[in-house]
Amino acid sequence: MKRLICLLLFLLTPLSLFACGEEEQPLLKKNTEIFSPLFGFTISQGKAGETRLFYMPESDGFLYLLPNENGGVSCGFVSPGRSISSEAIFQSEATLATVTVWENGRDRACVLTDQELYTVLLAENGAHRTPLPEDFALSHPTDLDGVSFINQKDSLLLIHPVDFAETYVLAQTESLTDFAEPILAASDGKKIWYARRSGSGAYKGLGCFNYGESTPASTEDFAFDAFKPVSDNAVLFTRKTENGALYIYRNLETGEIRSMVSSVIFEGVICDPAGKVLCGSVTEGDGAKVHVMDLATGNKKGEHPLEYGTLSPSLAISSDAKTLLIAIGTGDRAIIGTVDLTHFGL
Repeated sequence: MKRLICLLLFLLTPLSLFACGEEEQPLLKKNTEIFSPLFGFTISQGKAGETRLFYMPESDGFLYLLPNENGGVSCGFVSPGRSISSEAIFQSEATLATVTVWENGRDRACVLTDQELYTVLLAENGAHRTPLPEDFALSHPTDLDGVSFINQKDSLLLIHPVDFAETYVLAQTESLTDFAEPILAASDGKKIWYARRSGSGAYKGLGCFNYGESTPASTEDFAFDAFKPVSDNAVLFTRKTENGALYIYRNLETGEIRSMVSSVIFEGVICDPAGKVLCGSVTEGDGAKVHVMDLATGNKKGEHPLEYGTLSPSLAISSDAKTLLIAIGTGDRAIIGTVDLTHFGL
């Protein structure tokens, strides 16, 4: 009954919260609630779970991509701390499954889709679109230095500037031990880290090579099932176990490692760049829960139930580990809002 009431309240939320085909002005108000809705959207039916969220550290805000009601993609930016909101910065017919995002300066970002690359002005609410060259195929695109990105083609790793004016060969994958796909380019631009794959298809370890070279500088055997870069130098790895999952934070520059075991395999998971806090989401019945963990100790700090819709597995967390951005929705309605992590004693 409680979930039914919550669902009805969600569906009957006043029109001031939801836009009819438009993105509503955000509710940038500080309150004592753990979850604070920022704004609501009308989206493609049943597509709320596809929303993608990204934290932009230099801009102190969140970039979001959501499936709009016309079946395409809409981009926006919000910085609750700076009271900035840019809605519908651009509209695209691309798919969210192939989107890559990186920040290349304060209030500047690049959004790469399967159709184009947008250079986005986050605070000014503007974007420049550059179509992908004819017959261009994306394969594990990875930000290199903010103004160019790595893309894999057959046995080559290529560098493409954001204007696609030139193409450069970065490395030959056949010369890199058990190469599977790039993970990240270190912030100093001197090392490129990649995942290694075994003959069975599973990730078996890490490797890295120096910019300008095509041979490994180092390799390491380290089994994992998934990875997510959380900064220019740090990665969150997931290794499934018989009783749940092992989550491992690794700073590839400093060598710092933090880990925790969870009985829950999270559908969405993120940690802050320093590896202090891990947040995971999981569907439960008609709703979902956000779990909050202390990565330094491995202890669970608490959880927050969201009993009125589908929670997107895409999560974004601020650099200070105080704010988590989530997207939740039902039918053709979605809400993006923040979870105040300070409520969990972090």
